[in-house]
Amino acid sequence: MNRPERLSEVNRDKGLGEILTPAEYRDRGIKVIRAIENAIHTIPRQDTPCPDWNIRYFNPGGGHGKESIERLCFGAMRNILTDPKHPIDFEGYHWSNFNFHSKEYTNRGFDAVWPQFNCVCNVWVSAKVGTVIVQMSDTKTDLDIPGLDTPRLYNSELIYQAWRDAVTANVTGKAPRDKVVSKLTDLKYIIRAPIGNSGTLATMRDVLLSQGVSKDQLDSGVMVKRTFDDPSSDEFKMLMGTVNGRPIGRLCADHAESLIGKQVQKIHVWNEFIPSFGALVFELGEEKALTELERVQSTSRKGKSTTTPAPPQAPSQNP
Repeated sequence: MNRPERLSEVNRDKGLGEILTPAEYRDRGIKVIRAIENAIHTIPRQDTPCPDWNIRYFNPGGGHGKESIERLCFGAMRNILTDPKHPIDFEGYHWSNFNFHSKEYTNRGFDAVWPQFNCVCNVWVSAKVGTVIVQMSDTKTDLDIPGLDTPRLYNSELIYQAWRDAVTANVTGKAPRDKVVSKLTDLKYIIRAPIGNSGTLATMRDVLLSQGVSKDQLDSGVMVKRTFDDPSSDEFKMLMGTVNGRPIGRLCADHAESLIGKQVQKIHVWNEFIPSFGALVFELGEEKALTELERVQSTSRKGKSTTTPAPPQAPSQNP
């Protein structure tokens, strides 16, 4: 974890450019995993109460009964949705779209033509197939309304409430197979793509290198995929400790009751998902979380993984 060239990248910039040490991401991940375990093992399990999103935010251009989800990320999202490791039945009018903007941002440059840009959080949800896709997030646009006390919500809470609203809406599409009969507990996949955060991308490289992927392969621009399924491994902890991993852990911890103790069981890493951007697929499950003592006593094992090179994709012209 302490390669000199990797440590030379470390900086304390705030925002997309921040890169911490591998040990710092691991330690953050340990805290996230412990928070999930504590929430799961609390009797009775509880949800952390939060205000509804529509007090502070609005959702321009969003709504239920959407389709064409495969066009996201210049069409590359289809590769994730059809991957044999996590196949998702994406076709049909069963998607809900949320472009969370703070209401005050309407006075500071809101673009009504492209409402998904510069939003606090852009989320696509299918209650039918238990999937959430988080494309973009930018807390800099989460602006307070002068003179009003409107509580700011974490990204994890916006993601959860988007999932809750999609389930509650019980979307009925144009075809019978699009009718949604789902529960809050059906949440299975949370996809973060595309990822441009420098610290997360550096961590993805770290965990891939630790699994034997060569630096030359990573530098060549080919797509590399790996799955990490051992929460006791340093790689799993590091991924959970990234800017893109921590909100998923907080979501599980803050809503242990509603999600009946679901936790992250697998993390699917996509390096060069599209040129210069990565993707993470967090797979949730209800399996009992191991305590720290159980982890120490259990036989250490490597996370299952596969490496799949693929030629770089040329982005399409679709928005």
